[in-house]
Amino acid sequence: MKNNKRTLVHKAVLAAAAFAGLAAIAPAAKAGVDIRLEQRPESQRVLVPARYETQQRQVWVAASYRTVSDRVWIAPEFRTVTDRVWVEAENRQVTERVWVEPMYKTICENVWVEAVYENREVVRCDRFGRRQVVCERVLVSPGHWEQRERTREIRGGRWENVVHTDCVTPAHWENRTRQVQACEGRWEVRTRQELVSAGHYESVTEQALCQPAHYEERSRPGNFELVVRDTNHDYAAHIGLNR
Repeated sequence: MKNNKRTLVHKAVLAAAAFAGLAAIAPAAKAGVDIRLEQRPESQRVLVPARYETQQRQVWVAASYRTVSDRVWIAPEFRTVTDRVWVEAENRQVTERVWVEPMYKTICENVWVEAVYENREVVRCDRFGRRQVVCERVLVSPGHWEQRERTREIRGGRWENVVHTDCVTPAHWENRTRQVQACEGRWEVRTRQELVSAGHYESVTEQALCQPAHYEERSRPGNFELVVRDTNHDYAAHIGLNR
């Protein structure tokens, strides 16, 4: 410290000697010359580090899953197909016991009809003119041929088993459905997500930034300088003195 002061005094003397050049303006011994030692402040750009604070907050932790593979049997798949099919008529034979009526036939034939006589009382006169009642045989209808019809039985009545065909369902078009295999059965490996840990809140301790790093302008004591001021001529000389 003493060495520094000696150096400053030495430099002040040298500065005073240098100030002798002011003699062209005014004598050195003339009053009005002020000599003083001053320290000049300096401005410095300083990096201020960031400042952090320890904080605790609740953080949501998402659910955790794991992938699990299962071997699954896939059943065969079928699809329905509709076909238009012609269906033949459906008949059935039915046997019935039926009464068959007797059969007759009408015949027309020529028949001789004998002459018809009958006894009648007839009034006649004899040869003497007497009237007498006489019984005579009188022809009523002469013999002749006649066409006569007669019915003759050809077949007698009886019971018969008659077989006849009944139509149960007439012929028609019909829509019929059937199952067609679209895909065969197979084994497949399928993956699924299995919950390992459910979502929950956790307390997390972290460093929170309170003040970011930045630069600041700070003043500090600078170098000394010798100030020689002439008040008569309003003149000042500054001579720097490095430490």
